[in-house]
Amino acid sequence: MQESLQAECQSVEEDYRRMMQGKRIAENLEEAYLYTAGEGGISAAEAIGRAVRAAAVAAEHDDKSRELYEQLVEVENLIGDSGRELRCYLDSLSFEPEQFYETESRLNQINHLKVKYGDSAEAILQDKADDEERLLILKNYDEYLNELKGKLKKSEERLQKNARVCRRSVKRGKAFCRQRSQKDFRI
Repeated sequence: MQESLQAECQSVEEDYRRMMQGKRIAENLEEAYLYTAGEGGISAAEAIGRAVRAAAVAAEHDDKSRELYEQLVEVENLIGDSGRELRCYLDSLSFEPEQFYETESRLNQINHLKVKYGDSAEAILQDKADDEERLLILKNYDEYLNELKGKLKKSEERLQKNARVCRRSVKRGKAFCRQRSQKDFRI
Protein backbone atom coordinates (compact mmCIF):
# COMPACT_ATOMS: atom_id res chain seq x y z
CA MET A 1 0.00 0.00 0.00
CA GLN A 2 2.79 2.38 0.98
CA GLU A 3 4.79 1.74 -2.20
CA SER A 4 1.70 2.17 -4.36
CA LEU A 5 0.89 5.53 -2.73
CA GLN A 6 4.48 6.70 -3.17
CA ALA A 7 4.44 5.49 -6.78
CA GLU A 8 1.15 7.30 -7.40
CA CYS A 9 2.53 10.53 -5.88
CA GLN A 10 5.61 10.34 -8.09
CA SER A 11 3.58 9.41 -11.16
CA VAL A 12 1.13 12.28 -10.70
CA GLU A 13 3.95 14.77 -10.12
CA GLU A 14 5.82 13.53 -13.22
CA ASP A 15 2.66 13.63 -15.36
CA TYR A 16 1.92 17.17 -14.20
CA ARG A 17 5.48 18.35 -14.92
CA ARG A 18 5.39 16.72 -18.37
CA MET A 19 2.02 18.30 -19.15
CA MET A 20 3.17 21.73 -17.97
CA GLN A 21 6.29 21.46 -20.13
CA GLY A 22 4.20 20.29 -23.09
CA LYS A 23 1.80 23.18 -22.59
CA ARG A 24 4.68 25.69 -22.50
CA ILE A 25 6.28 24.12 -25.59
CA ALA A 26 2.99 24.31 -27.49
CA GLU A 27 2.39 27.93 -26.45
CA ASN A 28 5.92 29.02 -27.41
CA LEU A 29 5.93 27.17 -30.73
CA GLU A 30 2.48 28.57 -31.57
CA GLU A 31 3.91 32.04 -31.01
CA ALA A 32 6.94 31.21 -33.16
CA TYR A 33 4.62 29.96 -35.90
CA LEU A 34 2.57 33.16 -35.78
CA TYR A 35 5.72 35.26 -36.16
CA THR A 36 7.12 33.20 -39.01
CA ALA A 37 4.16 32.00 -41.05
CA GLY A 38 1.01 32.76 -39.11
CA GLU A 39 -2.06 34.62 -40.18
CA GLY A 40 -3.02 38.04 -38.91
CA GLY A 41 -0.49 40.80 -38.79
CA ILE A 42 2.76 40.73 -40.68
CA SER A 43 4.65 37.45 -40.35
CA ALA A 44 8.27 36.86 -41.29
CA ALA A 45 7.14 34.84 -44.32
CA GLU A 46 4.95 37.70 -45.52
CA ALA A 47 7.69 40.28 -44.94
CA ILE A 48 10.32 38.17 -46.74
CA GLY A 49 7.84 37.54 -49.58
CA ARG A 50 7.50 41.29 -50.02
CA ALA A 51 11.27 41.67 -49.87
CA VAL A 52 11.69 38.95 -52.54
CA ARG A 53 9.19 40.66 -54.85
CA ALA A 54 10.94 44.01 -54.40
CA ALA A 55 14.41 42.49 -54.91
CA ALA A 56 13.23 40.63 -58.05
CA VAL A 57 12.87 43.91 -59.89
CA ALA A 58 16.36 45.03 -58.83
CA ALA A 59 17.85 41.60 -59.72
CA GLU A 60 17.06 42.21 -63.37
CA HIS A 61 19.56 45.09 -63.48
CA ASP A 62 22.78 43.85 -61.85
CA ASP A 63 24.63 40.78 -60.63
CA LYS A 64 25.01 41.85 -56.99
CA SER A 65 21.26 42.51 -56.79
CA ARG A 66 20.63 39.07 -58.32
CA GLU A 67 22.88 37.49 -55.65
CA LEU A 68 20.96 39.29 -52.86
CA TYR A 69 17.68 38.30 -54.48
CA GLU A 70 18.74 34.62 -54.49
CA GLN A 71 19.68 34.84 -50.80
CA LEU A 72 16.24 36.31 -50.03
CA VAL A 73 14.60 33.48 -52.00
CA GLU A 74 16.59 30.95 -49.91
CA VAL A 75 15.49 32.70 -46.70
CA GLU A 76 11.89 32.68 -47.95
CA ASN A 77 12.13 28.94 -48.63
CA LEU A 78 13.69 28.27 -45.20
CA ILE A 79 10.99 30.29 -43.43
CA GLY A 80 8.29 28.54 -45.45
CA ASP A 81 9.75 25.10 -44.63
CA SER A 82 10.14 26.05 -40.95
CA GLY A 83 6.56 27.31 -40.84
CA ARG A 84 5.23 24.06 -42.31
CA GLU A 85 7.33 21.95 -39.92
CA LEU A 86 6.18 24.05 -36.97
CA ARG A 87 2.55 23.60 -37.99
CA CYS A 88 2.99 19.81 -38.40
CA TYR A 89 4.71 19.53 -35.03
CA LEU A 90 2.06 21.67 -33.34
CA ASP A 91 -0.66 19.50 -34.87
CA SER A 92 1.06 16.38 -33.53
CA LEU A 93 1.23 17.72 -29.97
CA SER A 94 -1.69 16.62 -27.88
CA PHE A 95 -2.67 18.68 -24.91
CA GLU A 96 -5.88 17.49 -23.34
CA PRO A 97 -7.25 20.19 -21.00
CA GLU A 98 -9.51 17.67 -19.22
CA GLN A 99 -6.63 15.30 -18.52
CA PHE A 100 -4.48 18.23 -17.38
CA TYR A 101 -7.26 19.42 -15.04
CA GLU A 102 -7.70 15.90 -13.58
CA THR A 103 -3.95 15.55 -13.01
CA GLU A 104 -3.71 19.01 -11.47
CA SER A 105 -6.69 18.24 -9.17
CA ARG A 106 -5.14 14.94 -8.08
CA LEU A 107 -1.80 16.65 -7.39
CA ASN A 108 -3.61 19.30 -5.33
CA GLN A 109 -5.32 16.55 -3.31
CA ILE A 110 -2.00 14.83 -2.65
CA ASN A 111 -0.37 18.10 -1.62
CA HIS A 112 -3.32 18.89 0.66
CA LEU A 113 -2.90 15.50 2.35
CA LYS A 114 0.82 16.13 2.75
CA VAL A 115 0.17 19.49 4.38
CA LYS A 116 -2.49 18.05 6.67
CA TYR A 117 -0.93 14.70 7.64
CA GLY A 118 2.77 14.87 6.89
CA ASP A 119 5.20 15.39 4.06
CA SER A 120 5.50 11.75 3.10
CA ALA A 121 3.39 8.82 2.04
CA GLU A 122 4.47 7.01 5.24
CA ALA A 123 3.11 9.81 7.44
CA ILE A 124 -0.18 9.90 5.53
CA LEU A 125 -0.58 6.11 5.75
CA GLN A 126 0.33 6.09 9.46
CA ASP A 127 -2.27 8.75 10.17
CA LYS A 128 -4.80 6.74 8.16
CA ALA A 129 -3.99 3.57 10.13
CA ASP A 130 -4.36 5.47 13.42
CA ASP A 131 -7.72 6.84 12.31
CA GLU A 132 -8.92 3.39 11.19
CA GLU A 133 -7.92 1.91 14.54
CA ARG A 134 -9.76 4.67 16.40
CA LEU A 135 -12.81 4.18 14.17
CA LEU A 136 -12.80 0.44 14.86
CA ILE A 137 -12.72 1.16 18.59
CA LEU A 138 -15.60 3.59 18.27
CA LYS A 139 -17.64 1.17 16.14
CA ASN A 140 -17.17 -1.56 18.74
CA TYR A 141 -17.32 0.74 21.74
CA ASP A 142 -19.40 -1.58 23.95
CA GLU A 143 -17.05 -4.47 23.26
CA TYR A 144 -14.04 -2.22 23.87
CA LEU A 145 -15.58 -0.94 27.13
CA ASN A 146 -16.28 -4.51 28.32
CA GLU A 147 -12.70 -5.45 27.49
CA LEU A 148 -11.42 -2.52 29.55
CA LYS A 149 -13.78 -3.47 32.45
CA GLY A 150 -12.43 -7.04 32.30
CA LYS A 151 -8.85 -5.77 32.45
CA LEU A 152 -9.79 -3.49 35.36
CA LYS A 153 -11.43 -6.38 37.25
CA LYS A 154 -8.35 -8.58 36.76
CA SER A 155 -6.12 -5.74 37.94
CA GLU A 156 -8.31 -5.22 41.03
CA GLU A 157 -8.20 -8.97 41.81
CA ARG A 158 -4.40 -8.98 41.56
CA LEU A 159 -4.28 -5.90 43.74
CA GLN A 160 -6.55 -7.54 46.39
CA LYS A 161 -4.44 -10.71 46.33
CA ASN A 162 -1.23 -8.71 46.70
CA ALA A 163 -2.81 -6.67 49.51
CA ARG A 164 -3.74 -9.90 51.42
CA VAL A 165 -0.19 -11.17 50.97
CA CYS A 166 1.16 -7.87 52.24
CA ARG A 167 -1.19 -7.89 55.30
CA ARG A 168 -0.11 -11.44 56.19
CA SER A 169 3.51 -10.42 55.79
CA VAL A 170 2.99 -7.41 58.01
CA LYS A 171 1.25 -9.56 60.71
CA ARG A 172 4.07 -12.11 60.56
CA GLY A 173 6.58 -9.29 60.71
CA LYS A 174 4.92 -7.83 63.86
CA ALA A 175 4.74 -11.24 65.46
CA PHE A 176 8.36 -11.86 64.61
CA CYS A 177 9.34 -8.48 66.05
CA ARG A 178 7.39 -9.20 69.31
CA GLN A 179 9.07 -12.57 69.67
CA ARG A 180 12.41 -11.03 69.01
CA SER A 181 11.92 -8.26 71.51
CA GLN A 182 10.77 -10.73 74.18
CA LYS A 183 13.91 -12.81 73.64
CA ASP A 184 16.03 -9.67 73.88
CA PHE A 185 14.56 -8.90 77.34
CA ARG A 186 15.28 -12.41 78.64
CA ILE A 187 18.94 -12.26 77.94
